[in-house]
Amino acid sequence: MYSLKSHGFKLLIAIMAIASFMSVRGVYVTTPRDTAPAPDVLVYLDEEPGGQAVYENTNFKYWIDEERDIIHVYDKRNGYTWKTGLDIPFNSVIKDACKDIEGDFEDQFKAVEIDTEDPLLDKYEEIFTTKIGPLENADLFTYSGVLEVRSRDLAAEYDDGAGNMTPATKEDLQIYFEGLELVAGTTYQVSYQINSNGVRDFELMVGSEYAEVITSLAQTNSDMIEVTYTFTQSITENDAQLLFNFGYFDTSVDMDVRFRIDNVKIEEIDGTVVVPDTDQIVVGHFDIPEEKYDVTVDELLEVCIPLEERMNETYTAFANSLVSIEYFNSKNSPFYASSGMFNEEGKAEVVQSNFGMIEDDGSEWVLEVNFIDQEIELKLYISFTESGIEYDLYNDDITGAGTEYLAGVIIAPFQGAGGGAKEAYDASNVYDIEWSDEIVFNDPIPGYVLVPEGSGTLVRFNDYNIKLNKLRIDTYGMNPTQNYFFRSASSEFIPFKTLSLPLFGISHGNNQAGFVAYATSGDEYMTLEIWPEEHITYYTNAFARFNYNATYFQIYNRAGEGNLQLQDERNNFDIHLVYEYLDGTSTEGERADYVGMALKYREYLFGEEHATYDYEDIPIRLDFLMSDSEKSLIGFQNQVTTTTDGVDRILDDILDKGITNINSGLLGWNDGGISLGDPRDTDFSSDIGRKRDFEDLIDNYQDLGVDISLSQNYFLINEEIMRYQGNAAKHTTGWYATKFIWDYNLEQIYYASPKKSIEWMLDQTDEIDDLGVDSYTVDGITNNLISDFNIDMWRNDAKEYIVNGFSKLDSDVLLNAYQPNAYLLEYVDRYLQAPVYGTQYLIETDTVPFLQLVLQGQMEVYGPYANFSFYTEADMLRMIDYNVYPSFVLTEQPAYLLTDTLSRNFYSTEYTLYEELIQELYTEVNDALRYTINYSWVNREVIIPGVIVNTYENGTNTVQIIINYTEDPFEYNGETVEPVSYMVD
Repeated sequence: MYSLKSHGFKLLIAIMAIASFMSVRGVYVTTPRDTAPAPDVLVYLDEEPGGQAVYENTNFKYWIDEERDIIHVYDKRNGYTWKTGLDIPFNSVIKDACKDIEGDFEDQFKAVEIDTEDPLLDKYEEIFTTKIGPLENADLFTYSGVLEVRSRDLAAEYDDGAGNMTPATKEDLQIYFEGLELVAGTTYQVSYQINSNGVRDFELMVGSEYAEVITSLAQTNSDMIEVTYTFTQSITENDAQLLFNFGYFDTSVDMDVRFRIDNVKIEEIDGTVVVPDTDQIVVGHFDIPEEKYDVTVDELLEVCIPLEERMNETYTAFANSLVSIEYFNSKNSPFYASSGMFNEEGKAEVVQSNFGMIEDDGSEWVLEVNFIDQEIELKLYISFTESGIEYDLYNDDITGAGTEYLAGVIIAPFQGAGGGAKEAYDASNVYDIEWSDEIVFNDPIPGYVLVPEGSGTLVRFNDYNIKLNKLRIDTYGMNPTQNYFFRSASSEFIPFKTLSLPLFGISHGNNQAGFVAYATSGDEYMTLEIWPEEHITYYTNAFARFNYNATYFQIYNRAGEGNLQLQDERNNFDIHLVYEYLDGTSTEGERADYVGMALKYREYLFGEEHATYDYEDIPIRLDFLMSDSEKSLIGFQNQVTTTTDGVDRILDDILDKGITNINSGLLGWNDGGISLGDPRDTDFSSDIGRKRDFEDLIDNYQDLGVDISLSQNYFLINEEIMRYQGNAAKHTTGWYATKFIWDYNLEQIYYASPKKSIEWMLDQTDEIDDLGVDSYTVDGITNNLISDFNIDMWRNDAKEYIVNGFSKLDSDVLLNAYQPNAYLLEYVDRYLQAPVYGTQYLIETDTVPFLQLVLQGQMEVYGPYANFSFYTEADMLRMIDYNVYPSFVLTEQPAYLLTDTLSRNFYSTEYTLYEELIQELYTEVNDALRYTINYSWVNREVIIPGVIVNTYENGTNTVQIIINYTEDPFEYNGETVEPVSYMVD
């Protein structure tokens, strides 16, 4: 067990003295820089979709829904079903269908006439306990659950049918409930609701003793009056009645009389409180029982299903459809159209789509889509594989007059989406059915989106409660020659991280089901979009968008005047997008979390092979900043901070301290230093070191096992080095892409054309070979991808040209590359300055070492320079956790000498300040990671917040490293991991 504190670790901060640490116990507070524990377990049904599958292989069954353009994928390994879209109906379709049935449903309650002679009288709840008197011209109805009595021609007397005029009485029209048991000495309360369309008297009678005449019932129209009457029963009656008399009360009115009564109750009370359990003797609601409905509630709710909140027709189609496009209208504003767009009945179709089988066995299909309004047609080819689905969209299969307005193509934008909310249809009161104002959120899916920016981040399926912007990240970073403006300016904030890997993933549950999606073609123009819950919809979703055209500001004079335009020619490229589904069964490479996604992508990039190393201790990267240029009275001069002799002295001292596995890059070795060193030449300067000095330095340390290389940036140029005309890349406007840095030394810089960059790299490394180097260190061209409209080199052309150039480097010479993009990884031996955080956008909930998981075992991976705020106890634990090796950038002279150069951001580099830190940090990290050399990283688990277990395997051998970031000890397998330390098991 190893503890950082047990080594008495000290921090050296530039120019300041050694700073000691104080440990304060407390709750470990996680931030988005940490990784939270795995999501909760997802409970789901192991059910296959209905209907006939179109194809089946060893791992999957596939169904195609032609109506909504959705593919259903049933994973036979874990019983989980994926859908390429949400599979939801359009709200307008639901409302139209609901409107038809709810009319029939409501009509059955509006005015149901009761015929006392009808044997179906018991169809109506409680009505069978009522009777109507001899007044034949009175009608009895239920009206929305309320009993309505309608009487015409109330008078002082009426014809009894035999020609005799019979006096009218109050009992001529009565309703009563019978069979009541009233107990002597018990207090009861009668309550009911009533109203009338005229001023009326009526009488309430209970049993044989109690009666109350209600005089002058007020005219209330629709409002019901609540009436209560309390009495104490004097004698016990076993068959009493609760009776309402509505007949003649000497209040003859020459009009139709209507009165309604509802919610009749007689209840036993104790003082003024209803007695529990024995409270209700009789209740009259006058409702039609559900089993007698002509249209039942269930039938209604089968049609009036919940509406999706924040999902209009455009977004419903977008959420369902397998393929969508983004296009520009006449004002160059972007809009969406989707293959499953809603075509309103009676109107011309706006989109036509059709699935067609290619292979007779059903393994290959094509979705042909005609976006009629946009005049764009395309064909998406679909292949069902043993791993999942692969999609191909060929450039030649995008046709039509509107293709110049095509902004982007999007595939399966809502696959794996989590969240959602619905507006339910409220039928709890059958007499007042309506769409509820209450939003009901779907059961949450425990899971997340993997975003491979920086080291890797997660976006969990959280309820954010506030509106957040979507996250939109370009693969391989911004393209300066297809940006909105041809010029940009330096900013003071830390640059955003980019996607160096063209992929994303989604995980559901706790290692239960997931997928990783990656582009193998079209990645140059791929943008990853993540829409957080409450951005537009209530879902969190992620998808790859492939960019075909964009707006830019066309300047047409030196005054900067111009207008908004589209590219004259859209981007032309093919798309190949792979979805690999992960079953979470812990078979090799099948973990259904970000670790499984990394292992899958690692397998795609490198196959089953792993690099092997013959050293026992981890390497360390020690770069040396030799010089940069600053202005002098005439022109520029080299400001030298480390000579070849200085490098020799520092390396010799470090070797004496017992650190022997070293590789180094020399920055600013060329005449002109970092800023003005010409990438076309090997122009040595005596104040830095002559060619012979470099040869001796490299040769002497090769014998000691130390690799020294010359570092060069082949991407950024300026007019002090060369003419930008013919060397720099042109923007689509026809102007040279420019970045203003507003510096005393240089005002602006340019971006070298990819063709020139590769030409210079091959020429210069050929000359560097004369020094006998074992490795090259390449910067700029490795992590930037730019098109050049000076020679019509598009971004996909540039990638192909760059890859071809790197393939021509001497394969016997190692390649040290600065944050290389995915397409160069096969040539890389050392990955430099690997990020250990993401950009930390608001929606990013966790940070994970996804990049490091992909690269581990394939190349050496070095972290950020430790002398720039990456040396705390937590930082060292992160190196161990993320399996990155230490790196420093050093000078022999003080860093303040660089104050007037463009290298002033290297503010603390003097070796004497860091010699202790180098040894102590290396020792700490080496004591952990030396056990993982030639092992494969297969799992990373968060046991509790702040405690990580990393698992490495080599055949049957297993190594685990437990990292405890917290201020409390942690017990693992019977061993104690001390606070802020680690243990190798």
